[in-house]
Amino acid sequence: MRIRTILKPICYFSIIFPIIFASSARAELDFGFKARYLEDYTTALEELRPLAESGDAQSQLWLGLMYYYGRGVTWNPRLADLWIRKSAYQLYHDAEFTVRFLYGGFTGGNPIN
Repeated sequence: MRIRTILKPICYFSIIFPIIFASSARAELDFGFKARYLEDYTTALEELRPLAESGDAQSQLWLGLMYYYGRGVTWNPRLADLWIRKSAYQLYHDAEFTVRFLYGGFTGGNPIN
């Protein structure tokens, strides 16, 4: 009986603590974008667009996320989808995760066609 009274709060704490304090649940998907560019979206756009057009998967993902969140560009879900999927089709793991996360497959939603 005494063990239960000790273990019960520990179990609750171990379940609740990660949910409350998990920063990844509240953060935007960025995969290192902020570490590289901080908030300088003009420079990011100038550097990423040519790289993305030449086929760099990470640049395609970052450019797609800029369009998805409307950071430094006009919010455009179609262009966001285009660039993110181009990156995912190259089997870039962060882009594959992003596609699943944004379109519902990650949380048990409908699969992507």
